[in-house]
Amino acid sequence: MLSKIINIEEQYKANEYNGEAQLYKVRNFHSSVMLSAPHAVNQIRKGNIKYAEAYTGSITEYLSDNHLICSISKTLNENDDANFDDYSKYRDETVKLIKENEIKFLIDIHGASELRDFDIEIGTAKGRNINYNDEIVDMFLTLTKEYGYSKINVDDLFTASNKNTVSRYVNEKTGIYAIQLEINKKHRSPENNPEKFEKMLKFLSHFIVTVDNYLNSKKFLDVITITKGRGLN
Repeated sequence: MLSKIINIEEQYKANEYNGEAQLYKVRNFHSSVMLSAPHAVNQIRKGNIKYAEAYTGSITEYLSDNHLICSISKTLNENDDANFDDYSKYRDETVKLIKENEIKFLIDIHGASELRDFDIEIGTAKGRNINYNDEIVDMFLTLTKEYGYSKINVDDLFTASNKNTVSRYVNEKTGIYAIQLEINKKHRSPENNPEKFEKMLKFLSHFIVTVDNYLNSKKFLDVITITKGRGLN
């Protein structure tokens, strides 16, 4: 598993994480849940470089393939920031894919510095991007507890409130649930911390399955007990 993800990451690492060739990479599946990784390569924000959030792109691709769910990841730095700029081809393509595939839930995956004092932060624009459905956050928090994550932020530092964030834009354009997940780098380093990386993958995989079941059953408390890591090879 880890070697496969490390190999996938090579395309994002090209040209010192500026990527190459196409602007984004799409896994086009008809699914309830969709994944996104807009900062998988370097970006430019207000004239300054923001370095790639390593392994967000390869995590997105890997989980997309394992669960057969739609995904999009940024694969080329065009001196833009898909999570900030007023106009973004990436965001518009994401909306297009959501409409074409009847997506109901977007998970926008980001990476935070290892200096941040949290494991994961979920951003919902104080509930706006999930249509003020408290069950979404409850479901997330219940599962993080199952996996032993104790430092969880909810709409603290990275709220996804700006109208140009991927999740806010998607919610406004489509009305579906959209969340932004910020994953601490200490959980995104397969070479330096493979056990934490694998655990995070299993958590994300379980979360995808739980969300999918929730969307179809509306009974998330009944599906939270699904075997951890279902869908991983």
